[in-house]
Amino acid sequence: MTPALALVLPVWDEHWRERSSHRNHMSTKAKIVLVYLALGVLFALYAWLFGDTSHKSFAFNLGMGIVWPVMLFPGLGKAIGAAIIVLFIGAVMAS
Repeated sequence: MTPALALVLPVWDEHWRERSSHRNHMSTKAKIVLVYLALGVLFALYAWLFGDTSHKSFAFNLGMGIVWPVMLFPGLGKAIGAAIIVLFIGAVMAS
């Protein structure tokens, strides 16, 4: 064993043990984001294969799948749009 490897291996082994003990614990935030993205991909697949936009590309449907709550609840889209307009106007007024 080379001297450099002899110095690195104990540090790596300690790091690996520490990481492996916490490997299967996802935070709640990570689980929520994962479920949201999974639903978005499923929404995109359904729209691409069977939906009203099936004649469009998968990339188009994936883009719509990312904002799937807005597609299911149109009122939410209007509220988000209004919030974006208010934020934009506030940013312009502040500068």
